[in-house]
This record gives sequence, structure tokens and C-alpha cells, in this order.
Amino acid sequence: MRFKFLALAAYLVSVPTLADVSGEVTFASDYMDHGVSNSDHQPVVQIGMAYEHDSGLYTGFWSSPFDNGVNQGYAINLEFGYGRDVGDVGLSGGLLRHLFMGDKELKDGEFNEFYAAAAWADSVLTVLYSNDGGGTGARQITTELSHSIIFDDTLFNIMLADLRSLDEDKLLMDDNGDYQFMQLSLGREYKRWYGEVALHMNNLNT
Repeated sequence: MRFKFLALAAYLVSVPTLADVSGEVTFASDYMDHGVSNSDHQPVVQIGMAYEHDSGLYTGFWSSPFDNGVNQGYAINLEFGYGRDVGDVGLSGGLLRHLFMGDKELKDGEFNEFYAAAAWADSVLTVLYSNDGGGTGARQITTELSHSIIFDDTLFNIMLADLRSLDEDKLLMDDNGDYQFMQLSLGREYKRWYGEVALHMNNLNT
């Protein structure tokens, strides 16, 4: 899921890309996902590739080392989707397959996630749904709103998200079965490099 938002940031600041195939290597001080560290607060190297066809079909691959403090391995995201412009609004939808390489407990957490997104001006609204959140068999819905402000070659981005479990008896994300997340980031491009610092905040009691 992070892959497409990195791609969005690259688009907004007009980073040069290849026509149909793009790739990235990310050096991150922490693998953060909605305000939660997935690398036990350790630095990681992440890789990603994407292909987009003229028809609007696209696919992507993204991978990162994974460490939740108990289990270690690799997180792998496979993405398949379709996008097109309708007037000034960019619409897209697709499937994310979350895979894990590591011990059996990690692999038990594999699941599918469907998403739909609308982009207009410098904002993006994304809704994601899974009927097997975290491999628990629980229905889970995530709503994300991202807005970017561009000045010179610098990108300021704010993202708000709500993660909600619809089956709290199977997946209790917090005391109330849901939590909210906010990310503030400031990035700047230099030739083919893009650097970013970010502040992640959530209201998890745990």
C-alpha cells in the first residue's frame, strides 16, 4: 500500500520516470505503517517496481524487511489495478495481496485488500476493504485522505486515516476496535533522488 503513495508523491513533484515501467529503492529509518513500526524501529531498505499499460491496467511489486518485535521476515505487496481520468478526477481501483516470507505465524497473517481511489487537484481519497484483515477472517475498512502542497521543488503532505474492524470478536485493533492516524511529511527532490522526513501519530492505547 505504501507503494502507490510513494508513486503519488513522485507524480506531484514531477520526478522523471520511465514511460511504462518504474522502480524505486527506499532507504528508511523505520518501516512505519499507519503510525506503527513494522521494523522494530530499525532502518530498512525497501524495493518496488510498477508497470502501467496504455489501457490503464497496472501492476506493482513492493517488499520490505519486517519485524514486529516477535516475528521477523519480509513483507511483500502485490498490486493489480485499473485507472483512468474522468474529467479532472483520476479514478483507480484494484487488489492488494499482502504476503509474508518468514515463519508460519507470519504467513498466517497474509490477506487480500480491495481498494478504490479518487484523485483531484492535489488530494487523494482512498477506501480499502478486506474480509480477512490480518488473516483473522475479520472484515476491515480503512479510509485515507491525503493532501499535498507544493512550493518550488518541496512537497508538504498531510494524510489522515481511520482503520476500523467490523468484526471486533475476530480483530480488535484497539479498545474500540478502530484507531485514527495522521502523518505529516516534508519532501524534496534532487535529480532522481527524493528525500522525505515524516512525523507519524496515532491514538492507539496499546
